Amino acid sequence: MVGNRWLTRAMIGLAGVAVAVGVGATLVVGEFAGEVGHIAIPPDDSATAPDDEEAVDVLVMGSDSREQPGDFLHGSRSDVMMLAHIPPPDHGPVRVMSIYRDLWVELPGRGAHKINAATAFGGPELAVRAVEDLVDTHIDHTVLLDFAGFREITDAIGGVDLDNPREFDARGHHFDDGPIHVDGEDALTFVRERYEFDGGDFTRVDNQQLFLRALLDEVFSREIVTNPVRLSALLRDAGQYLWLDDGLTLPRMVSLASRVVDTGLGDVEYFAVPVAGVGTSDDGQSIVLPDVAGLGELRAAFDREDFEDYLAGH
Repeated sequence: MVGNRWLTRAMIGLAGVAVAVGVGATLVVGEFAGEVGHIAIPPDDSATAPDDEEAVDVLVMGSDSREQPGDFLHGSRSDVMMLAHIPPPDHGPVRVMSIYRDLWVELPGRGAHKINAATAFGGPELAVRAVEDLVDTHIDHTVLLDFAGFREITDAIGGVDLDNPREFDARGHHFDDGPIHVDGEDALTFVRERYEFDGGDFTRVDNQQLFLRALLDEVFSREIVTNPVRLSALLRDAGQYLWLDDGLTLPRMVSLASRVVDTGLGDVEYFAVPVAGVGTSDDGQSIVLPDVAGLGELRAAFDREDFEDYLAGH
């Protein structure tokens, strides 16, 4: 299922932003376009590729693999799951929904499990099917990220500044509350930690979204995508940790990047899948319970392409 090398097209997506706004990063992209690895997820025969006037949903997954890049493609669980919804033109901002790793769902063909077990049981393909069932919408593209990629990307751009809402210590790292600067190792700990918080995975999801906002702010404020030298370095440093599905080609990324830029990079909205609290499964696992009514409202929001009322109530 996996391509022969580990060069990122997720970061080439950033290059697509530059191309879309007329900046000359094309040569940098061309240098790497022929070497990119891929994930061959079988297409859904009932779905067609969205055109430029339709919404696009991208599932982003991060692994909890502690070994070699890509191990999570062969049996490890996903530690981060985010669904990025890119609306049609003039239909509101990009929205990013976090999915709790311990959310208790029915995995197709596997029964009831935590949703992060999908990659262990059936790789990215089963995870995609599980999320499609969860929100009742078609996922158009898939991005996979080894957690070490957080470290490499953060170091490649010189670190990230963020406003940390809570002081904590984890794995030999100390994080003050308030404005802090994190390098790659700090970033990896910041997005992984959950045991130090009363809120557990809920707080970790908050921190992941906080870090993602800060990372995007740094990438665009430092004009990395407009600087071929810096972009090339970023591609080389982070490339071995990311994979994309076959359909997320360079022209496709340029098109999507243009739409995101037109929508407004500073207007991205973040939220989480609706839940009804925590519980215990029949076999004794600590789990996050889905909010069935809230999921119904969320599915309707996807169907109508109208999230304002849903987000106002959640």
